[in-house]
Amino acid sequence: MAGLVTRIQRRGQQWGELVDVHHHAEWVPSPGARACTVEEYIGTDARRIKRYGEWIEISGEAARSDGALLTWCQRHTNSELPSGAFRLPPGEWMRHSGDALALPFLPEFDHPDEAIRQLAGVEAARRALELQLQRATDMRREAIATATSAGYSRRSLGCLIGLSYARIQQLLGGT
Repeated sequence: MAGLVTRIQRRGQQWGELVDVHHHAEWVPSPGARACTVEEYIGTDARRIKRYGEWIEISGEAARSDGALLTWCQRHTNSELPSGAFRLPPGEWMRHSGDALALPFLPEFDHPDEAIRQLAGVEAARRALELQLQRATDMRREAIATATSAGYSRRSLGCLIGLSYARIQQLLGGT
Protein backbone atom coordinates (compact mmCIF):
# COMPACT_ATOMS: atom_id res chain seq x y z
CA MET A 1 0.00 0.00 0.00
CA ALA A 2 1.23 3.52 -0.74
CA GLY A 3 1.91 5.66 2.29
CA LEU A 4 4.16 3.27 4.21
CA VAL A 5 5.61 4.62 7.44
CA THR A 6 9.11 5.88 6.90
CA ARG A 7 9.83 7.39 10.30
CA ILE A 8 8.22 8.06 13.66
CA GLN A 9 8.71 11.62 14.83
CA ARG A 10 7.75 13.80 17.77
CA ARG A 11 6.28 17.28 17.33
CA GLY A 12 5.84 18.96 20.67
CA GLN A 13 3.97 16.46 22.82
CA GLN A 14 2.56 14.48 19.89
CA TRP A 15 4.07 11.49 18.08
CA GLY A 16 3.36 10.92 14.42
CA GLU A 17 4.41 9.09 11.31
CA LEU A 18 6.14 10.54 8.26
CA VAL A 19 4.35 9.00 5.30
CA ASP A 20 5.12 9.27 1.61
CA VAL A 21 2.40 11.29 -0.13
CA HIS A 22 3.12 11.86 -3.81
CA HIS A 23 6.88 11.72 -3.17
CA HIS A 24 6.75 14.20 -0.29
CA ALA A 25 7.08 13.29 3.40
CA GLU A 26 3.96 14.35 5.28
CA TRP A 27 3.50 14.17 9.05
CA VAL A 28 0.39 12.35 10.31
CA PRO A 29 -0.41 12.12 14.07
CA SER A 30 -0.33 8.51 15.30
CA PRO A 31 -3.53 7.38 17.04
CA GLY A 32 -3.05 7.09 20.79
CA ALA A 33 0.71 7.65 20.59
CA ARG A 34 2.55 8.99 23.62
CA ALA A 35 5.94 8.79 25.25
CA CYS A 36 6.88 5.32 26.43
CA THR A 37 7.46 4.84 30.16
CA VAL A 38 10.55 3.21 31.60
CA GLU A 39 8.49 0.26 32.86
CA GLU A 40 6.85 -0.30 29.45
CA TYR A 41 10.18 -0.18 27.68
CA ILE A 42 12.04 -2.44 30.09
CA GLY A 43 9.19 -4.92 30.56
CA THR A 44 10.41 -8.24 31.96
CA ASP A 45 14.04 -7.09 31.88
CA ALA A 46 13.38 -5.51 35.29
CA ARG A 47 13.14 -8.21 37.94
CA ARG A 48 12.87 -8.29 41.70
CA ILE A 49 15.78 -10.01 43.40
CA LYS A 50 16.75 -10.65 47.03
CA ARG A 51 20.51 -10.41 47.45
CA TYR A 52 21.82 -8.34 50.33
CA GLY A 53 18.35 -6.85 50.61
CA GLU A 54 15.58 -6.45 48.10
CA TRP A 55 16.31 -4.81 44.74
CA ILE A 56 14.95 -4.25 41.29
CA GLU A 57 17.57 -5.32 38.78
CA ILE A 58 17.62 -4.12 35.18
CA SER A 59 19.73 -6.15 32.79
CA GLY A 60 22.68 -4.38 31.20
CA GLU A 61 21.46 -5.40 27.76
CA ALA A 62 18.10 -3.69 28.33
CA ALA A 63 19.71 -0.60 29.90
CA ARG A 64 22.03 -0.15 26.93
CA SER A 65 19.37 -0.75 24.29
CA ASP A 66 18.64 2.99 24.19
CA GLY A 67 20.68 6.01 25.26
CA ALA A 68 17.73 7.61 27.08
CA LEU A 69 17.19 4.46 29.16
CA LEU A 70 20.89 4.16 29.97
CA THR A 71 20.90 7.78 31.17
CA TRP A 72 17.81 7.05 33.29
CA CYS A 73 19.52 3.98 34.83
CA GLN A 74 22.67 5.93 35.62
CA ARG A 75 20.61 8.67 37.26
CA HIS A 76 18.20 6.54 39.34
CA THR A 77 20.00 3.32 40.26
CA ASN A 78 22.29 2.78 43.21
CA SER A 79 24.88 0.75 41.42
CA GLU A 80 26.06 -0.74 38.19
CA LEU A 81 27.18 -4.32 38.63
CA PRO A 82 30.25 -5.83 36.92
CA SER A 83 27.79 -7.73 34.70
CA GLY A 84 26.49 -4.37 33.42
CA ALA A 85 23.14 -4.72 35.20
CA PHE A 86 21.75 -1.91 37.34
CA ARG A 87 20.07 -2.18 40.76
CA LEU A 88 17.73 0.15 42.58
CA PRO A 89 15.51 -0.11 45.66
CA PRO A 90 11.87 -1.11 45.02
CA GLY A 91 10.63 2.25 46.36
CA GLU A 92 12.79 4.12 43.86
CA TRP A 93 11.47 1.88 41.10
CA MET A 94 7.88 2.61 42.17
CA ARG A 95 8.56 6.38 42.13
CA HIS A 96 10.32 6.48 38.77
CA SER A 97 9.23 3.50 36.63
CA GLY A 98 6.47 5.68 35.16
CA ASP A 99 8.97 8.30 33.95
CA ALA A 100 8.57 9.06 30.26
CA LEU A 101 11.39 8.34 27.86
CA ALA A 102 11.96 10.16 24.59
CA LEU A 103 10.69 7.07 22.78
CA PRO A 104 7.24 6.52 21.30
CA PHE A 105 4.60 4.16 22.64
CA LEU A 106 2.57 3.41 19.53
CA PRO A 107 -0.57 1.40 20.31
CA GLU A 108 -0.55 -0.15 16.81
CA PHE A 109 2.72 -1.89 17.71
CA ASP A 110 3.19 -1.65 21.48
CA HIS A 111 -0.22 -2.19 23.13
CA PRO A 112 -0.51 -5.60 24.81
CA ASP A 113 -4.07 -6.19 23.50
CA GLU A 114 -4.32 -7.40 19.89
CA ALA A 115 -7.72 -5.71 19.40
CA ILE A 116 -6.26 -2.30 20.32
CA ARG A 117 -3.19 -2.90 18.13
CA GLN A 118 -5.48 -3.73 15.21
CA LEU A 119 -7.76 -0.71 15.78
CA ALA A 120 -4.82 1.70 16.08
CA GLY A 121 -3.22 0.22 12.95
CA VAL A 122 -6.41 0.61 10.93
CA GLU A 123 -6.82 4.20 12.18
CA ALA A 124 -3.20 5.02 11.26
CA ALA A 125 -3.78 3.65 7.75
CA ARG A 126 -7.04 5.62 7.46
CA ARG A 127 -5.28 8.85 8.45
CA ALA A 128 -2.53 8.29 5.89
CA LEU A 129 -5.06 7.56 3.16
CA GLU A 130 -7.11 10.60 4.11
CA LEU A 131 -4.01 12.77 3.73
CA GLN A 132 -3.23 11.18 0.36
CA LEU A 133 -6.79 11.80 -0.81
CA GLN A 134 -6.59 15.46 0.23
CA ARG A 135 -3.30 15.90 -1.63
CA ALA A 136 -4.74 14.18 -4.74
CA THR A 137 -7.78 16.47 -4.57
CA ASP A 138 -5.48 19.51 -4.42
CA MET A 139 -3.47 18.19 -7.38
CA ARG A 140 -6.70 17.62 -9.35
CA ARG A 141 -7.80 21.19 -8.62
CA GLU A 142 -4.45 22.50 -9.90
CA ALA A 143 -4.63 20.32 -13.04
CA ILE A 144 -8.16 21.56 -13.79
CA ALA A 145 -6.99 25.17 -13.42
CA THR A 146 -4.04 24.48 -15.74
CA ALA A 147 -6.29 22.85 -18.35
CA THR A 148 -8.76 25.74 -18.12
CA SER A 149 -5.90 28.21 -18.62
CA ALA A 150 -4.83 26.20 -21.67
CA GLY A 151 -8.23 26.92 -23.23
CA TYR A 152 -10.26 23.82 -22.40
CA SER A 153 -13.86 24.44 -21.45
CA ARG A 154 -15.11 23.56 -18.01
CA ARG A 155 -17.84 21.47 -19.58
CA SER A 156 -15.33 19.37 -21.57
CA LEU A 157 -13.13 18.91 -18.49
CA GLY A 158 -16.18 17.81 -16.48
CA CYS A 159 -17.02 15.20 -19.13
CA LEU A 160 -13.44 13.98 -19.16
CA ILE A 161 -13.23 13.30 -15.40
CA GLY A 162 -16.90 12.59 -14.69
CA LEU A 163 -17.82 15.80 -12.88
CA SER A 164 -20.57 18.28 -13.57
CA TYR A 165 -19.89 21.75 -14.90
CA ALA A 166 -21.05 23.11 -11.52
CA ARG A 167 -18.55 20.92 -9.63
CA ILE A 168 -15.72 22.07 -11.89
CA GLN A 169 -16.88 25.64 -11.17
CA GLN A 170 -16.73 24.90 -7.39
CA LEU A 171 -13.26 23.39 -7.62
CA LEU A 172 -12.02 26.48 -9.40
CA GLY A 173 -13.43 28.66 -6.65
CA GLY A 174 -16.46 29.90 -8.57
CA THR A 175 -14.46 31.91 -11.11
